[in-house]
Amino acid sequence: MTFSNTRLFCAMMLVAGLGLPVAPASAQGPGGAAPDYSKVEIKAEKIAGNVYTLRAFGPDFYPSPNGRPSGTIGVLPGPEGVFMVDAQFAPLTDKVVAAIKQIQPDGRIRFLVNTHVHADHTSGDENFGKLGVTLIARENLRKRLALPAREGGPLPAAVGLPMMTVEGPMTFRMNGEEVRIIPIQRAHTDGDVIVQFVKADVIMTSDLFRADNAYPNMDLANGGSLAGMLEGLNIVADMASPRTTIVPGHGPNVTWQAVAAQRNMIVTVRDRVAALIKDKKTQEQVLAAGVTADFDKTGLQNPARFVTQLFQELSK
Repeated sequence: MTFSNTRLFCAMMLVAGLGLPVAPASAQGPGGAAPDYSKVEIKAEKIAGNVYTLRAFGPDFYPSPNGRPSGTIGVLPGPEGVFMVDAQFAPLTDKVVAAIKQIQPDGRIRFLVNTHVHADHTSGDENFGKLGVTLIARENLRKRLALPAREGGPLPAAVGLPMMTVEGPMTFRMNGEEVRIIPIQRAHTDGDVIVQFVKADVIMTSDLFRADNAYPNMDLANGGSLAGMLEGLNIVADMASPRTTIVPGHGPNVTWQAVAAQRNMIVTVRDRVAALIKDKKTQEQVLAAGVTADFDKTGLQNPARFVTQLFQELSK
């Protein structure tokens, strides 16, 4: 295996084998109510080449349209060990490791890249760190993960923080695959990356793009931005071919047309909100104006959050 990176802030440590999974830490979902993780099932799906996804199914989880956020995991198994994308909720670590062992019996996970800060993608980091997995993330993301205010709890253990940080494109060559980690500046958050499996022709967008009937989320509190969101969607659409499988952070796999359609929807609603701001409309008036009404009919959820984010961004 070889790897390259324009900026490495920490030296890479080669990880040998893994032991049994540690007992997962407790976690709470949106609204503060912890779900019954014992009823959650992790299902593996082979996407293309040797790339798999792991998704959580069960009460409050995917595919429930109003369920708890549950980020999609990517897995590249092989003789050089497993490369993972994202960590899921901490209480699901044992089930995630068990699902990986169904794909690769030795369960030797070597690398895990975090795509952004939200707990459904990162709260299992400490568990995987204790298993000897090398954690990778953007420098901004590492800083946010180190803040106790992120979950309102104590400072995280050092083993649960990324060992390697990246700001420019980074390439791993392992298990016969070329894996590219591509930072996207200030889009869903200020720590976003997308992950491309070149030979398999798979792109994991994480929550830069989601296909779960929800409007996009420019998480302004965590450094997201409208301009970055549009730039990121353009990058994904331009990278993809008609044959590319695009794996969103939430929802089923799609093709580049779905990414382009979401980008076009954002531009349309952005222009409507901008016109109302130019006419001196307040946020409440913009929310009442029905700027997303035609898209709401397609089943997209949570328009108020989306329009509020647009208003706040465009009013600056």
